[in-house]
Amino acid sequence: MGENYTALFQRIREKCQRKRWYGPDMDDPFKKQRWARESDPDTYVAYYWYNQDGQKYTIDKDTDLSHFPSMNNFAFPPATEEQLAATEQALGFALPQLLRMLYTTVANGGFGPGYGLNGSVGGFGDTLAANYQYAKKTNRLVDITLYEKRQGPTQRLQLPFYVHPDRFLELCHWGCAIYSFLDCARDRVFRGAAYREFYGFTYETTSLFEWLDLWSKDQLQF
Repeated sequence: MGENYTALFQRIREKCQRKRWYGPDMDDPFKKQRWARESDPDTYVAYYWYNQDGQKYTIDKDTDLSHFPSMNNFAFPPATEEQLAATEQALGFALPQLLRMLYTTVANGGFGPGYGLNGSVGGFGDTLAANYQYAKKTNRLVDITLYEKRQGPTQRLQLPFYVHPDRFLELCHWGCAIYSFLDCARDRVFRGAAYREFYGFTYETTSLFEWLDLWSKDQLQF
């Protein structure tokens, strides 16, 4: 398994190097320029990009990105054992081995799907522990398998708004209040979104490895 993880991490690094972008997919300046070029040719379309200091840059179809101050390395360094231990203490349970190794080997969040992976310390959103503690404070933790048994075979589990699945960690935010969650108890990834009368969890992948592997191969869809 360790060799599989090493190969996965190498694919992640190679993808970032190939795309010349080490940050979140939704903030990729090259992707934003592609969107601008694919828009109505008679309409001026521009997108905006912010560096880590909050400085704003405009990107349109003619922007020269060869000298653009984009990322050429991961924004956050790998996590330390002390940082991970503090996260696990705050969570009340151990992080899955793959997630731990990703943080200590590649980077402590801030890259990858959507608006970037949340980290134990890094990341552009809240940390893993902060998000989970907020979920515990505002919702009642429940065993997701009880809802799976009750609702039978289904692609989308329907949960009341006042509950949150136990040991579900928010991996990343996709925008429009859509998130990917890791079921740490069973190593599954779900896509979560609010509907009018319930919060829905859709099965995304059977494991975190599969989820990251699909992303490394440009096959993880929004």
